[in-house]
Amino acid sequence: MLKRYLGPERFWASIHAYLTDHAFGVATSDDLRQAVLEATGENLEWFWSEWVYQAGYPQFNVAAAYDSARQVLTLTIKQTQKDSLKPDSTGLKFTVPGVFRMPLTVRVGTAQGDVTRRVEVTAREQTVTIPGVKSAPTMVIFDDGNMVLKSVNFEQPTAWLATQLQRDPDLWNREWVIQRLADRPTDPAAAAALAAAATAGDYFVIRAEAAEALGHFPAAAAFPALQAALRDSSAAVRTSAVEALGAVGGAEATALVHTAFASDSSYAVRAAAVGALVQADSTHARETITAALAQPSYQDVIQNAAFRAIAVTNDTSFVGTVDSLFAVGQFPAFVLASLGTRGNQHALDLLTRHLDDDRSTVRGWALQAFRYGMPRPLALARLRGVVDGLTHADTRQAVNDAIKQLGAGTDDQ
Repeated sequence: MLKRYLGPERFWASIHAYLTDHAFGVATSDDLRQAVLEATGENLEWFWSEWVYQAGYPQFNVAAAYDSARQVLTLTIKQTQKDSLKPDSTGLKFTVPGVFRMPLTVRVGTAQGDVTRRVEVTAREQTVTIPGVKSAPTMVIFDDGNMVLKSVNFEQPTAWLATQLQRDPDLWNREWVIQRLADRPTDPAAAAALAAAATAGDYFVIRAEAAEALGHFPAAAAFPALQAALRDSSAAVRTSAVEALGAVGGAEATALVHTAFASDSSYAVRAAAVGALVQADSTHARETITAALAQPSYQDVIQNAAFRAIAVTNDTSFVGTVDSLFAVGQFPAFVLASLGTRGNQHALDLLTRHLDDDRSTVRGWALQAFRYGMPRPLALARLRGVVDGLTHADTRQAVNDAIKQLGAGTDDQ
């Protein structure tokens, strides 16, 4: 933001002065402020006060109106952030400015070309006009280049968002557009824009996020693009496609996910398929989970997906299986904690028994599941009931410490 405000020449002159003056020494934020002042001669007290020494960021509500007769686009810009922070334990309280001041660029797309204008945001609520917009806008980018830390609520026609998703080079801005389009699951134009991005986007993250967003849309709109995304060279895109197909559901989607689970070259995609199949084909969830538990994979990602599925579905028929795999990692402990929390006494008893395991690592996993995998009252009641009978002194001490922390409402990790 500071570079955009000062311009490259003045910004780098300031940085050069700052680094030269404090080379091999200790420097503070105020030293940087002084370096900028000396290099540029401009007092930027407002910048340091708002953006460095106070808290928060601007939260914008933006509305646009186009006047075809005057060929002017008018933006109404409101900052809605509130100073709602509370003092910390020492009594120190940071404030959130009611107004953040900063120049930003607005880009307006038209059939005749783009119109850009640098505007100064200086008030809680203000109106800016952008002249020279000779035809109806095809997109409006608020903060072109995404130079300002912010959140934005800007209701726009789907056609504007679709154009921005196709044309804007800034990835954050395109992610923001995808989120807005995902909120329009009944809009065919939104589905079409996301489908195009999922299959033809120039960056894999955009393709993956667009595919994920299609999971909110009806099968007829989402399925062709998700089917194509399963052939993407990026595993991240295929993972998103699998997850979206699980959300879309239906026989065709389920068949594609089964194929991905059986044959995709990526362990991550196959792991995602476990959850997607449990969601889309609950009738055969047990078979899917059983197969996934037996699948070897790097860092056990497929098996861990099966553990998550057991917890999500609350399938207590797997309690014995999960317990038999307790020593493979932390996941089984937390699955037993999840099942125990929802009333399965056998799962809770098995988890408790592992506090006396001969292996210290296993005992540690069990205790972590009590501390972080179930409600405090349940964990406290069980730990208090068994602590005095624990065999290993180190675990007995650790459980006593956990009881104190849980009782005090703290989690020192």
